[in-house]
Amino acid sequence: MAELWRGVEAFFAGLGFAFSVPKVRRTLWAVLAITMIVFVAALVLGAFAASWLGDVVIPALGLEGWQATLAHALALALGLVFGLFLYWVLAPLAVSPWVEAACAAALQALGGAPGRRSWLQAWRAALAALLWGVRGFLAWALISLALWFVPALGALLAPLAWSVAGAKLLVPELVEPAAAVLGMDEAALRAELSRRFWLGFGLVASWMSVAPLVGQLVPVIGAVAATKALAEAKPRE
Repeated sequence: MAELWRGVEAFFAGLGFAFSVPKVRRTLWAVLAITMIVFVAALVLGAFAASWLGDVVIPALGLEGWQATLAHALALALGLVFGLFLYWVLAPLAVSPWVEAACAAALQALGGAPGRRSWLQAWRAALAALLWGVRGFLAWALISLALWFVPALGALLAPLAWSVAGAKLLVPELVEPAAAVLGMDEAALRAELSRRFWLGFGLVASWMSVAPLVGQLVPVIGAVAATKALAEAKPRE
């Protein structure tokens, strides 16, 4: 439990630290602008997809009356889901170079010498981290779904399991750029701090990510917090 709480404290310590470093603070606003642009673009593409389904596919199926109305509603819902999926995939990739730059600035503020890599390498690593997080997310999402069918305790345990799923999804995305600027590989990264630490860290990130506007800043805040936590943990090893 102590390690879990340490992870929570580390995230909030990183939050304050992120706003105290001028270069990181500027990056926060850049990331917010980029994510909003990606969000709008993704929703526009989702609207185009819904329009195509409504104008081309549904008439081709020959649906009329209530069936056509239901099909149009379904097309609208699918377009929205498609747009949100695009945003979920594209936003981390779009901001990954800026997130890594923020981590480098944070490490410099802590007195470290950050490693460097190209934007293409950063994008590839961000995609790999996204896939790594999806694996843990799917497992806990299924557990959360199953818990809803458990009498009495299910209503309490299912949201907790869903929060863990969110943490499993976000932690790789937040930690990967921190590991890159610190010159750490995945094995060294996992050994640096305990799983309970990263669970507490990820739970806070997961809860903050659903807040409007603040959620768009979580990739930078979380990555900077991870950089700070890892940089401060290394001398103690």
